[in-house]
Amino acid sequence: THVELRDVEIVGIANGRDFGVEVPSPEASHRLVSGRDSPIDLLTDRPGPRTWKCFVRAEGYAWTSMLADSRVAAVRVVELIPSGDLSIDLAGSAPENGIWVRARRLATGNLVFERSLRGAGSSLEIAGIAPGTLEVTAETGSRFRRPVVLAAARVEITAGSIAHAPLRIDGTRLPRVAPFSGIVELPSLGTTPNITLSFRRSGDLDGPTVFEWPLPQGPPNAPLRLPVRCDGLEPGIYRLWIPEFAHAETLVLPPAGLAEHRIAVAAPARVRVSWIDFQGNPVTDLPAIRFRSLTPTGSPLDEPRWVAVIQRDGTCDLTTVPGEIELRCEHRDFQPITRVFRVSDRSRDIQVVVERACGAFLRLRRAGRSIDWPAELHPRVTRVGSGGKASTIEVTDTKTLRVVVPEPGVYRFDFPERDGLPRIESIELSIPRGEWVRHAIELD
Repeated sequence: THVELRDVEIVGIANGRDFGVEVPSPEASHRLVSGRDSPIDLLTDRPGPRTWKCFVRAEGYAWTSMLADSRVAAVRVVELIPSGDLSIDLAGSAPENGIWVRARRLATGNLVFERSLRGAGSSLEIAGIAPGTLEVTAETGSRFRRPVVLAAARVEITAGSIAHAPLRIDGTRLPRVAPFSGIVELPSLGTTPNITLSFRRSGDLDGPTVFEWPLPQGPPNAPLRLPVRCDGLEPGIYRLWIPEFAHAETLVLPPAGLAEHRIAVAAPARVRVSWIDFQGNPVTDLPAIRFRSLTPTGSPLDEPRWVAVIQRDGTCDLTTVPGEIELRCEHRDFQPITRVFRVSDRSRDIQVVVERACGAFLRLRRAGRSIDWPAELHPRVTRVGSGGKASTIEVTDTKTLRVVVPEPGVYRFDFPERDGLPRIESIELSIPRGEWVRHAIELD
């Protein structure tokens, strides 16, 4: 039966963990529609991300989701089913840094929702869940290397009713934690920006931040000594990171903890990088580069950070610690390069010469029409006279092979034999600096 729903609620998720859940979390979602009647005009000329995952529900109905493109007009019909609600009560000794409450479908293991709670005696109400059997768990949060299930309950969600899931924390399963307290010493800057100290596990530079501490502001024009404290960290090795100062250091947290640990932050160095071509002209269409600071032994001091090159004159400004920094250009339209520079405690201007990628686009033609490029029909590419190989070979679409060569020159392409194709004779192509050569191979 088709029903014109009232009080429809729609939220959108542009990215993040909620892409994989059935019920969106309030803090991760962006409310698009609330209290409207269907049909609904949604996402027309909406600024922001192009693709949204939209969650839709109405009173008494379960959340359902769909993908929507903010720049493509379409009519979407959403079918809603009657829902039930879930009430969760947390009891026992919860860890100080909070827990994650997660619910999964017993039959499929699909994640229904996840929420963060702090302290025993907390409660949680979740509405709009499709009927079925759920496994509800209370787990340690992201500060711990391996999540530990502290409590679990199995509940049956039925339409029009409220299911109850009591979760009592088993204190014997709580991971060991160590206290940490320290003093962050900052140089005089003339102004006091918003400063954040974050902890990441050593060796997991691209992983989640396990602890974050906003440092209180002090008086400007004077060195600062700011306290920081955390009682819920697992013993281990951490990377301390203060992005506003490009400061990073390694911290070993023993089981007994650390007290009054001194974190001395040097004044950041300001670096302006100019990206130019071989003729000295600014490169203004380089989308982004990566850079990171290095220790005196040349090992990484922090994780690579993307820096957008947005200035029209082809420059970007970096903030880093004094010492060595590594710059990388890895964009597919440019030849990959890595450069290392030494930076003092003062500002410095750097010029980096980048070369546009060059290579060939190859197509196969039969009876005057392009055909799909066969899988794994990758030629052996060598530079005539040197034996140098091409850097990358990829199929850009179903009909085009993109071959990137490391430098300009004459290259020979030798093709392997494949069933269903006639023998393809070797070809030689002259590839100029920074240019792409297009070549069609006739099979008839």
